[in-house]
Order: sequence, then C-alpha cells, then structure tokens
Amino acid sequence: MNKGPHRRIFELAATIAVLVSLPQPLAKQALASDSNNSAETNSADANRDSLAPPELNLAKLIPQATLGQPALVTTDGDAMVRFMISIENYQAFSNDLFKPATYLKPLAEHLNSSRAWVYIKDQAGNPLQTFGTISNREQLKNLWFAIEKGETAPSQVYVDIWDRQTDTHFKSANLKIKSE
Repeated sequence: MNKGPHRRIFELAATIAVLVSLPQPLAKQALASDSNNSAETNSADANRDSLAPPELNLAKLIPQATLGQPALVTTDGDAMVRFMISIENYQAFSNDLFKPATYLKPLAEHLNSSRAWVYIKDQAGNPLQTFGTISNREQLKNLWFAIEKGETAPSQVYVDIWDRQTDTHFKSANLKIKSE
C-alpha cells in the first residue's frame, strides 16, 4: 500500500476524527501504548514516525458478543423463548457510560436512564430489546431478548451500545441465531 505523505496525512486525520468522537475515558484506553515497544524504536524510525498517529486499538471498543443457549420462560402467562447474550470484553467499557444521565432524555418513565443505552437489534437494525438503565458494565454479561414461543427468531442479531452523550455507537458483529 502506498505510504506517501498524502496517505499519512489522511491516516492521521482519520485517527483524530475517531479520537474526537470517543468519550474521554475510552479515548485514553484506545491510545494506551505499550511502553516496552518504545525502547526498541531506533532514532531513524522515531524521526520518520514523529507525526504518525498513536496506535489506536479500536478492537477493544467493539463489543465481543456471544450467544448463550435459548431458554423457555413464562412471562405474564405467555411462553417465551429467551436468548441470552454476553459481552465478553465488558471491562473495555468505562463504568462512566452507565452512570445516570439526568441531563439526557429519559427512557420512558425511567428518569435515571444511563448515559449509554444498549440495544439488541435484528439484522435489519430493528430493536428487539432496549436496556436504558444499566448501572455498570458488569451487566453487559447478562443481556437478552425474547420472542413468543412458536414465532420465528431473527436469523441474526447484534448489540449496539449507544453513548448518548457523544452520539457514538459501538456495534458487535452479527450473531447467527440457530433456527429450531
């Protein structure tokens, strides 16, 4: 790939745009560099890369969702199939995202809605479940959506964590739902 000066400027601008859109605690996580690597850099490389963007690890900020086994549950007398989803890298997300944000629009009657809302969406982007009052990142391990027993489940779902303060979305990869 051509690494000419115009390409380097473009890469730097793209990195800055991403960093500006991230909440400050997440931007600091993404910029964290391994201090052991800096000692191995020779002076020619250091001079050449002095304007290079810092290493940005966006993979830490992508929810790593896994799908659990579906379970039959009864809610208000209705038989439902509940699909559990866990965000394996929940520690990568700051607890600041889940503090009450009374300065933002509440979710329905929940006046203590959190700064970030978590959606489970089908392959077309339609919300299946919304979590607007998650109070800490540990709760990302216990997400779920349900369908009535006998209904067809969506073929794929994904998790969308929406930081309402910065209007930033962190989306997982699609999870394939096995039809039964």
